Amino acid sequence: MDAVERLVAVDEIEQMRMRLFRAIDFGDFETIAALLTDDVVVTSIDETGNGRPDNVVNGTDAFADFVRMIVGAAKVVHFATMPQIEVDDADHARGMWLVAGLLTGENRVFGYETMEDEYVRTETGWRVSRMTARAQAHL
Repeated sequence: MDAVERLVAVDEIEQMRMRLFRAIDFGDFETIAALLTDDVVVTSIDETGNGRPDNVVNGTDAFADFVRMIVGAAKVVHFATMPQIEVDDADHARGMWLVAGLLTGENRVFGYETMEDEYVRTETGWRVSRMTARAQAHL
């Protein structure tokens, strides 16, 4: 890949990832499924010291169920910033995001986490194939 192709790939990945954050916030499960690979692996690791168990889900349906369980009737907002995207080749990339999030409702939480992703380019564009959320702080 030349420099321009690499920059285009980074922009496409950043746009896709922001659509995924927004889809999670709005409970748009159709868009969530469209932006993940069918065999996506999503890992949640709690590094806050609160004793919450780590969690791994495999596949888009399991991830949608996980989001429904966590969010329920509450509202959620993600503030994602400082993406670091590394393009490995024309069809593979890795990224890290710093994310602040707010979950409303009975289990109100404001937290900070890092998201470490792996991306793959498909016929329909870039998709997340692996996502690891590392919770750093919950207030």
